[in-house]
Amino acid sequence: TLFPYTTLFRSTIISVLMLIIPLVGSAEESEGWTFRFSPYGWLMAVSGDMTVNGITADMDSTISEGLENMRIAGMGRFEAWNGDWGLTLDGLYSDSKADESLDTAAGPIKITTWSELLIVEFGGGYRPVIIPLGEETGPAVIVFDLLAGGRYAYNKNEIKGSGGRLDISGSGDWVTPYLGGRVGIRASEMWSFILRGDIGGFGLGDGPHFIWNIIGSIDLRVSRLISLDLAYRSLDINGSTVDARYYGPVLGATFHF
Repeated sequence: TLFPYTTLFRSTIISVLMLIIPLVGSAEESEGWTFRFSPYGWLMAVSGDMTVNGITADMDSTISEGLENMRIAGMGRFEAWNGDWGLTLDGLYSDSKADESLDTAAGPIKITTWSELLIVEFGGGYRPVIIPLGEETGPAVIVFDLLAGGRYAYNKNEIKGSGGRLDISGSGDWVTPYLGGRVGIRASEMWSFILRGDIGGFGLGDGPHFIWNIIGSIDLRVSRLISLDLAYRSLDINGSTVDARYYGPVLGATFHF
């Protein structure tokens, strides 16, 4: 693996911050630092497969199956901005289990797969322009952000067959860079619309050959401190151990301070 994965590192990351909704927020012209924290839940479906020690298993699942198979999950995002410059940290952790039947020459066997996934995104942003819509002093604006950083990921998979006929496991971690952008439209004091996209991987190190990530969201500002978020996310990881697309709606809230 590219970097060793330790229990201490995982425990620290999960306890400090757990993974995603990227929000442009209200784009106020404020002085000094502003902060946003967004806990959220990603109702995730999966399309793809995983490979453990040369054995490939299907990962396909619907949103309802994903909720049924999920054993534990935590997600959250933190952003800090000072003027046109910002820092971002996003974390996602999930632990799931699924069962399926496999026909073999010796008869059908029950296959149980476990998958543990941790993704931590860290980076920075630059806001080159804010374009007023209508009156310059009005609330409506378009905000453009340029984003860059890295993703750390740890993935552990286990495949077991009934009767002890199959018992394999494997794990790995990697760090890859990403480049992307974000555009936000604040239509009024209450409503904002945000679209973010990025690409990463690039075949560097032991990481996936290619990663693309896109998120579209609607932000309803219910008070000066709180907004409610509805989004849709698609994350595609094309690698040697995991070749899958994770997608589905995202529900969350953002605290502004």
